[in-house]
Amino acid sequence: MTKKRRRVAIKALLISALLIAIGFGINWFMTFRLEDTLNKRLREEVSKATNGFYDCNFENLSIGLFSGELSIKGLELVPDSATFTAWRNIDSLPANYYKIHIGEIHFKGVNLTWRRSYRYLNFSLFEVRSPNIEIFESDSVYTTDKKDSSEITKSIYQTISPYIKELTVNSI
Repeated sequence: MTKKRRRVAIKALLISALLIAIGFGINWFMTFRLEDTLNKRLREEVSKATNGFYDCNFENLSIGLFSGELSIKGLELVPDSATFTAWRNIDSLPANYYKIHIGEIHFKGVNLTWRRSYRYLNFSLFEVRSPNIEIFESDSVYTTDKKDSSEITKSIYQTISPYIKELTVNSI
């Protein structure tokens, strides 16, 4: 009788361990797939949204394996040099353009790995660490003036809020 219970217990433990390993494997695969997709699409979407005016570069984009939270480190949004020159030559530069360097952007509060719909995302926390935003004015075709940081009256939230239409954030 004890041998029978022992076999049943060992089989139950092996099946449980196998199911846990399969769960971790699926979670790892889905996280890897989402990171890969975001790495490819983020640059394309920023370029498309700005008509090719801005280049988006970042050092590291990671999604937590267990938490599913998104972290983008070393984000840089700068005008594309070829597009900038072409727009300047035809006198169609925007009134203001930016060079943005951000140490890290962190979205916390939703598990992106298991999320099915990315259309509307609700986060509990949106953190921007070490931002450096340079604002340039283009008055004429060949003159651009760099604004001093003391002249910037907008907060970071006021600067980026028009571009975050699909997010609901409890705390910024």
